[in-house]
Amino acid sequence: MRFVGALACFAFVISTTASARADFVTIPSKQTTTGSPIFITQTSVFVDPNNSSSFRACVSFKNIAPKPANFVTFTFRFDDMLGNPIAEQLLHRTGSFGPGIVIEGKMTALGGNSDSFNNCVNVSMTSIQPRLETIGVTEVRFEDGTSWKKGDPMPGAQPGNQPGGGGAGNSSVNVNGATGAGIDLAGAGGTFGTIAWVPGSRRLIASDLDEPNQTDADYGALSKCNTLNGGGTACKVIVRMFGPQNRCGAVALDDVNVKAASARGPNSNDTIKAAQDALVKSGGTLAANSIVTVVCNTK
Repeated sequence: MRFVGALACFAFVISTTASARADFVTIPSKQTTTGSPIFITQTSVFVDPNNSSSFRACVSFKNIAPKPANFVTFTFRFDDMLGNPIAEQLLHRTGSFGPGIVIEGKMTALGGNSDSFNNCVNVSMTSIQPRLETIGVTEVRFEDGTSWKKGDPMPGAQPGNQPGGGGAGNSSVNVNGATGAGIDLAGAGGTFGTIAWVPGSRRLIASDLDEPNQTDADYGALSKCNTLNGGGTACKVIVRMFGPQNRCGAVALDDVNVKAASARGPNSNDTIKAAQDALVKSGGTLAANSIVTVVCNTK
């Protein structure tokens, strides 16, 4: 990619072959969208030989939350070979972004549509060739009036089965219709894991293990599960694993796919037994294939 000083020669080469055509260039990229309801599916960078002041960066993205969004803030940063930022830009994207639908950016020199340019941002030309592009998401607003900001829990994640929350295996109580659950304020220690599942399915289930925090584990499991589901958004967090006493998680489903149960525990054998017992207690029947999955963090 040529920037500033070398741009004139670069533009001349392009103009001799396709005078009105922008040149797509390759820059290694990474995204920092962990925990975000927006998943970036593709990126592109291209230079217009008729524009010496800026180049264009584009994204294609997908809303993986279970509700439509209408506003997304993307961040673009370009670093030099030493990791120092040399160019930054924001893109405030508005529209209607339904769950699971890929919103295409400008990815090729030919084709596309006028709306695809709305996924692009002009970045000031630099005197140094960028060596890395980093794309992030800092804010998402939804059509129901709610919003997500970087650091918030993944929309659609269930509040139970996590440190400090209710869920299967916690010390829950019921007093004349009022429910309560004990909260462990001690540090969980170890690593974090999540199982995400399309309720009732034996195939559409995924896990993410040994993550440094629960947000990363939730995002990883939901992303994997929704990918298995063809990009849909039906996957839900069913089990969260954390610390040595909750290192493993399991999901059980009865043989007629009517009742289900989940469990977590310190080892796989006890966790499987807890899921089976919970399934029977809920009115389900055990079968040889009742356990849909059992996974464990390494610590």
